[in-house]
Amino acid sequence: MSCIYQKQCQTLSIFIITTIVALSFTPTLALGQKLTSDKENQAASMGITSSTQADKAKAMSGKIEIVDYEFVKSLPQLHPEILLIDVREPEEVQELGKIPTSINIPLATVKQALGEQTSAEEFKQKYSREKPALDSPIIFYCRSGRRSQVAAETAVALGYTNIMNYKGSWLDWAKHEGLPQ
Repeated sequence: MSCIYQKQCQTLSIFIITTIVALSFTPTLALGQKLTSDKENQAASMGITSSTQADKAKAMSGKIEIVDYEFVKSLPQLHPEILLIDVREPEEVQELGKIPTSINIPLATVKQALGEQTSAEEFKQKYSREKPALDSPIIFYCRSGRRSQVAAETAVALGYTNIMNYKGSWLDWAKHEGLPQ
């Protein structure tokens, strides 16, 4: 390749080098091919998300139904079978209160409490409720809806199939009930 002007050669060289460097950090996939765990970990460490990771996250959030104040308010009368789990820290629950019929399982312990590590007997002893089956309806809430979404995603990852998130959570409940937020 011959360059007439030195400036064009420099620009072209920079473009080629930049392209090569960018391509070396981008995982390339053939149609239907999945990233191997090594490539996926390497890509994730560089901030690159594979389409399979994005698809998994999208599919997971698609399995989580969003519920509102009216639905949660009706639980004791119309849906006593639904387990309502408050994932705030015990100090938050003690300070502000809780939604009636809810049990407190802090976010950091949701995976253990709902997972195989906790037997049905241990769950009942600790929370005074039956441990939910994988198809049992469960609603998660927290203060604003963020931690409850994480808890809901954790439950879906554990195999639970009837998961809901009270997106407004305690702030919405307190507003409707005239309670401290």
